[in-house]
Amino acid sequence: MAWIPFLEQSENKSNIYTVPKILFPAPPPPLHTHQALSICGRCAFWIWARDIGHFIFTSCLTHGHFPLLSTNASLTLRTQLDPPTHPYHPTPLHPFLLADLVLMHWLCEKYTSTAAITGHLLRGWWECDSILCIARHSSLVLYALESRSHAPFEHICDIPLCARVLAMDVKRDKGHKDALYILTDHPMPRLVAFEPRSHFQVHTQRVWQLDESSRSPAELGLTLALERAYDHLSPGRWALTHVFTGNVYLASLEKDIAFHARLDHAVLISCTFLERSSPKAPCTLACLSISSDYATAGMPVLTFYAIDESKQALRPVPWHEPRVALSQTNTRKMRRTDGDATYHFPLPEEDVYGAHYLLATPAYAGGGVLVFCEHVIFFVPRPSDRRRGKTRAESRRARYQEIRMDRGMHVESATCLLSHHHDELHFRVLLSTTRGSMYILTVSSSTNAWETIHMHLLRLQMSSVATSPQGLSSLGEDFVFLASTTGDSVLWHVDSSPSLHEVYRWPSTAPIVDMVLDNSSVMDRIITASGAGPTSSLRAIMYKALTSTLFIKPMDLVNVYALESALVLVHRNSASIVQLNEHEDPTQISIVHDARVLHAGMLAGLYLVATSKDIRTYGRDKTVWTAPDEISACHVLDDEHVVIGLVTPQLLVLHHDHHNWSILHSLRTHAPISCLFGCASAIVAGFWDRTVQKYVWPSMEGDPIHIACTSLPTSILQHAFTPHGENHTVVGYADGHVDVYNDQDKVVHTCQVGTEPIHLTTAPLSMMELPNTHAIVASGSYTCFLYPQDSAFRASIWLIEHVRAAACVDASSQALTMVCATQLGLEVHAIHTLHHLDIQSLSLKGQQPTSLTSFGPYIVLTTWPMHAWEHHERGLSTIRVMTKAGLKQVTSHSLHAYERPNSACVKEFYNTPYIVVGTGFYVGGRDSTSSGRLIGYTWSTPLSKLQLIWSCDVPGHVYGVTDVPGSYLVAAVDAQVHTYALCDGKLELCDRWGCAFLATCLTSQGSTVVVGDAMHSLTVLQVDSKGRLHEIARDVDPYWTTAVGVLSTEQQQYIGTDIAMNMFVAERVHQTDGTDPWSHVMHRATAFHHGDMVNTIQSVADGRILFGTASGSIGTLMYVPDETASMLWCVQEALSHQRHAHGDLSWESWRTLRTDMQICAPRHVLDAELLTTFFTCESRTGIVGMARHTARELGWKHEHFDEATIAHALRALQLKC
Repeated sequence: MAWIPFLEQSENKSNIYTVPKILFPAPPPPLHTHQALSICGRCAFWIWARDIGHFIFTSCLTHGHFPLLSTNASLTLRTQLDPPTHPYHPTPLHPFLLADLVLMHWLCEKYTSTAAITGHLLRGWWECDSILCIARHSSLVLYALESRSHAPFEHICDIPLCARVLAMDVKRDKGHKDALYILTDHPMPRLVAFEPRSHFQVHTQRVWQLDESSRSPAELGLTLALERAYDHLSPGRWALTHVFTGNVYLASLEKDIAFHARLDHAVLISCTFLERSSPKAPCTLACLSISSDYATAGMPVLTFYAIDESKQALRPVPWHEPRVALSQTNTRKMRRTDGDATYHFPLPEEDVYGAHYLLATPAYAGGGVLVFCEHVIFFVPRPSDRRRGKTRAESRRARYQEIRMDRGMHVESATCLLSHHHDELHFRVLLSTTRGSMYILTVSSSTNAWETIHMHLLRLQMSSVATSPQGLSSLGEDFVFLASTTGDSVLWHVDSSPSLHEVYRWPSTAPIVDMVLDNSSVMDRIITASGAGPTSSLRAIMYKALTSTLFIKPMDLVNVYALESALVLVHRNSASIVQLNEHEDPTQISIVHDARVLHAGMLAGLYLVATSKDIRTYGRDKTVWTAPDEISACHVLDDEHVVIGLVTPQLLVLHHDHHNWSILHSLRTHAPISCLFGCASAIVAGFWDRTVQKYVWPSMEGDPIHIACTSLPTSILQHAFTPHGENHTVVGYADGHVDVYNDQDKVVHTCQVGTEPIHLTTAPLSMMELPNTHAIVASGSYTCFLYPQDSAFRASIWLIEHVRAAACVDASSQALTMVCATQLGLEVHAIHTLHHLDIQSLSLKGQQPTSLTSFGPYIVLTTWPMHAWEHHERGLSTIRVMTKAGLKQVTSHSLHAYERPNSACVKEFYNTPYIVVGTGFYVGGRDSTSSGRLIGYTWSTPLSKLQLIWSCDVPGHVYGVTDVPGSYLVAAVDAQVHTYALCDGKLELCDRWGCAFLATCLTSQGSTVVVGDAMHSLTVLQVDSKGRLHEIARDVDPYWTTAVGVLSTEQQQYIGTDIAMNMFVAERVHQTDGTDPWSHVMHRATAFHHGDMVNTIQSVADGRILFGTASGSIGTLMYVPDETASMLWCVQEALSHQRHAHGDLSWESWRTLRTDMQICAPRHVLDAELLTTFFTCESRTGIVGMARHTARELGWKHEHFDEATIAHALRALQLKC
């Protein structure tokens, strides 16, 4: 207990420990596994808890108390606060802690990660000839390239991983299926080998544990490299990983040999295997490292190693000639890199400091390496092994060549192009730089000996920045895949000219800097500020129907009806009936002249057309019924009856018997009828006075049911979505919205489909994996499919604009064929799926987005010219107002030079909305800012410009601004939070709170303000009526917070995320004494590892939390009712123990929260990624049984636990997300 004296002196160090506003150093490390870091209930500071025999020893760093508590008395405290007993295999929460569930949250990805780490070609997997495997943030996504059963680039399957992917490579053996190798990230790095199984499943072939607890994680050169085979008779090949500083892990791909090998220089920049020049050539490794020798400390050095299996170590391969001969083009003096220059390749001193990347050259070109420096590229031949001697060819090649660049560049990734048509006198290398430039390097020789080479570098174009050294991968036949975490991933083809041709593009939203929710319509789009550098952009994300256009014919159409085998095309004052023939062109049956057609349908095998004057039938019998007054609406009830509405106003039910028409019912209505629909049990009518009435059919007795509407009904249906489901009344209105009423005439769903009048029809969805389901198709400004799924309604957008009417003409198993009347004319489309991810993009042309905020139908975007500032060029930041619908810029305003806008919000002062922007000035040579501004603008109409109203100087960088009720504005300025009021056109400081280390993020809900701190987690402030700030709660886990949000002010729950990719819900503790029912102390009610950096958190009106991440995913966190939560928690426990995870990576370890201070098992979270595997689990009955057993032990109700109930609960939660 050497640290006890340190604790006993804590009261004398009040400037460190007893002042909560001052950052205190980290507490001493635990002495053994039973010691834990907890929180003092009096002051919310650290407590160390340690087992001493049968007692618990606790001490508070502030108060210095040392109570000895019995084990029984503190059992609950220990179980709740102690971290797991093993750092990598945390102990699950004890069941009694969950006996009274009061908080459980559903974690779900609304949109999955789009950032790509790397991509490789797989051959021989399943029935596909070739597959492209893309490594995402924590999953593998497979697409067909050549397949007999899949279209090119068709998505095949996803392989979820309970780990972050660092790198990926493929082992190829002639005559065998490719093997896939994955390197996962800390805290438990592993090398995992996968092989295919049947039914698009993969099998974990082998797992190598890479743990090296005595070494720190590597920050540079993280890599996975597999040695390429010379031929199928090549001797033992090797795999290399580098995840810890100072060593690499080597594993034989054929033998059961694997070991950690120490590096001579601890900091590795880049490494690669050299290609073997013959089957018996030794395995050679090239390493670019930071020298640790005294004479050359800090200088990059190039060293070659051979693998010594017997000693399980790396043996340096000497560079044979200590003084390397100079080429004719190189006359600069060489510098010996250390005492024994033969072990380091002597790169020129003026260039070596810019060395950053290695790429192995083909074996036929000598099997050497390309060294990429900032201003030069070196071609370095393969070293000869001293013990083997030097061949004549190697002697001629033992000199390096170079090519110099006019401008400096930093290569992010490079790959040699593979082609079956190559000769052995040249090869090509494709490069991607950190600025997004694509280059091609052509290396050639006049002889097969490669004595003298020529290199030519050509810049091709701009593209996304490749991810890490593996971002570019050659797929063969001059096809190259570019993976990017900051832009779109692209498949290129490089022709001989040379130039790049885009073959396919995978849109990406990564990284999401900020986002806003566009819920102004049924689209439910999310607009993100995404990307970095040259690929910075605005992205609009939504799910929509995936369609293909089959036919477009220009004509003036106002409506279209699909009858049994015909179309009725309605024009302004005429219509035509067109017969559809299976193997012949359509033929026109009849034309309706000089009449406005209101409705068309089938009546006992006849085509019925209702105009404003009469009703006509076509077919074997032609009849006409002339109306006594103008007809306003019509609908066919059955084979004998038609209901019509007259403008008098009157409702008539007509009976048709062969050639005769008769009036069966005649009712006087309170207003003219605007739309009609009839079915077997009811007639529903919409009226011009914005009402809807339902009549009982066929009796027509009793008073009709009256429903008041908010807009004019333009289309109406009585519809059962499923064969045995209840009838719903669906009403479309003139203002573009749709209401769905149940059989009790209560609105159960509403959605907005633009702003134009709605036309309704139905379509079957049996080909969309929704058997026996008929959707409502609502057409207006655009079209949407409305259908039920698991007791909730779902709307899928079909982005075809200005559809006046639509009808289904074919519902085959391949696609749903729809015919539409649009502004362009007659269009025919095939609907393939209703749930396709669509990402629209608007390039910002290198301007880095910094913030995004909503302003009614507009968004306010702030950008800054990051690359211009990095290169000391003048660039001006901008504030832009853009439309949400089309992402079109309306107006913009430029800021001062070297001024960076960091945050923005819309604040209303005295009934006038202001756009408020917080900025900071960057001064050359300084890493931080010392001044900034709060700027206020007004903007009224799309034709006007932003008007600068005020500019308030502040003493630091403004990291966040937010709105609170009343006339106050809150801003985070460096380590302080300020409140301002607008007086006489100027901002005046009202109050400041200065207890932050660095206030990096800020949000508010009502008068509650949540501050995210770079060291002190999150703090909750309250703004009173005079603009003064009061600290009401603080989370005391000291870690860098990246985003914060308000989950519930009623329950005093707040959400935060940190740089360790954790997510937590902190809530204030209830107290019974005092005037405030809530304590200043907060505890972590929910805590788990999300696995991705969260950059922004948005609160949604329905209580959900949306968050955007660095990998481009958008997730949802929401509260789950207790009964559902208890059931799903038991299912999750069963799945976590029974589910076989890919790569033996457990879910519990993946979701365990880890920081420098604590390790905490996942708490009070329902993980959709794990729970949805219930649908594909082969032993669902066993999972249900285990869930019941867990609930029974906890004393919970479990009688309702069954497969159907669990599946229903999961699907309902999925739909809410």
